[in-house]
Amino acid sequence: MPLETCLAHFESPITHIHPLTPPFVGIITAAHDVYLYDTQARYSQKLLHLNIPQESDAVYAFDPHASRLLFGLREGGVLHMVDLRNKQILSRFELDQQSPTALSFSPDGAYFVCGTDQGRVLLWRSDSTTLVARLHSFPEYTSLYTRPKNNFVSALAFEGKRLATSGYGGTIVVTEYQSHTKTRRFHPGAMRINALLFSHGSLIAGNQEGSLVKIDRRGKHPNQR
Repeated sequence: MPLETCLAHFESPITHIHPLTPPFVGIITAAHDVYLYDTQARYSQKLLHLNIPQESDAVYAFDPHASRLLFGLREGGVLHMVDLRNKQILSRFELDQQSPTALSFSPDGAYFVCGTDQGRVLLWRSDSTTLVARLHSFPEYTSLYTRPKNNFVSALAFEGKRLATSGYGGTIVVTEYQSHTKTRRFHPGAMRINALLFSHGSLIAGNQEGSLVKIDRRGKHPNQR
């Protein structure tokens, strides 16, 4: 049996854990407190408290080096980038009356991507408030889908220069985000995909019904529950 070890205890429930440059992880609690945790030294450092209503639902992304935090309220139309060292807001990013549903920095922290409740995948450089591109939108319309009443982008994953996204309709889109080229699309089904992960040359998707779908480089996707 695996040995269970309590690494740390926080003042309110943990809502988000983000992998950072080892051995660190970023942690956010239900009280919107932001921590940096060292998994080797088992030491936590409170970086700041976000001054937003406790009942608010927010989406977050740490940059890989734990120097910046990006966040936005799900009911809001603005993203904020915070300098975690100086505890100051660096930039605001307007979403044009859209709300964020997913956020992620690129592996080098130079870019970030926001998925919205209108199914759009938006790309920024981290050092500019000017939108670089709308990479694509969900759903990938076919005769099977009609325009949804409640659209969304549900999952993001980076690997090197590639970005995988999924949203309404269940399609997965993989693109080279810096050049906006070499886009590939996979259709494992219409089920909502809640999580994406690149692993050893394959793409793994976790969907709403509890299935893991592994998609290899050829686009094959045998279901594995």
